[in-house]
Amino acid sequence: MKGSILLISLILLLIMTVVVTSLAVRVQYSTAMTMGSISYTESLVKVNTAQLSYLREQASKHGQSSLVTTGLNVVSFSYYDSEHQLGFLGESACKRTNAASATQTFSCRHLQLVSGTNFGKSELGRLDISSVVEQPVLNLSGGN
Repeated sequence: MKGSILLISLILLLIMTVVVTSLAVRVQYSTAMTMGSISYTESLVKVNTAQLSYLREQASKHGQSSLVTTGLNVVSFSYYDSEHQLGFLGESACKRTNAASATQTFSCRHLQLVSGTNFGKSELGRLDISSVVEQPVLNLSGGN
């Protein structure tokens, strides 16, 4: 009898060890996934904030804004710990009503602003946000 009780208790101990080990591994995977999600969310907030701050700063510069003075080249810069690229897409009529600009005085410069950052373990993740900015400028060609 004593030998069978010892054998049964060892088997139960082995089963409990396997269950606890598998639960520990599952918790480790859950923690890693949660940390990855938190890192992604922080990066998203950081890049959105950097992009909006840059656009607000450029709006306050009026005619000296890089949104107006950027030529056909792609401009790369770092702002708020994120990398940014500002590129010229084209110039066309603004998305306004004719009553707002009946004489076609304004055209709109379309610029693409791509902002990105690395995140996660060993900075292996990459998050990029692309926005198109429509900037009204004086139409020098005299109409469409």
